Amino acid sequence: MGENHHVNLVLESGWDGDAGFAASLHQDRERDCARGFTHNGPQRADLQIALNAQVSRVGASHGQCKMLVIALRLAQIRYLLESRNRNCCLLIDDLAAELDSEHRARLTGFLASLPIQVFVTATESSLIDRESWSSHKTFHVEHGTISN
Repeated sequence: MGENHHVNLVLESGWDGDAGFAASLHQDRERDCARGFTHNGPQRADLQIALNAQVSRVGASHGQCKMLVIALRLAQIRYLLESRNRNCCLLIDDLAAELDSEHRARLTGFLASLPIQVFVTATESSLIDRESWSSHKTFHVEHGTISN
């Protein structure tokens, strides 16, 4: 979307990778039984994301983090469309939050070019460029009542 960043993804397994999952479960069995839950396992996995060689939690702005998450979701959509020949829809809550007008415009234009259904929410409708979409519907929700 017009920017060039180096992104590195590392999935930490949630157990001692050197020992392996089965060995980790066996080693912690007594402690896990005493505590009533499994300490190590896939539930403890963590995705570490680095942006330009800096951990994104530390060195990235809120807007950059949001764009990273959206980029990961768009990569997943691309995979579904191209490799699996599957279609999907995308939901983005408060698209305008944390993004400046330039990034919002780029993202909106890109989303409009995708062959999928996109649902976008915003606190102010003026923050979303609806001109990018050839076909769209706008709904207003106030106090639980939907109008268009």
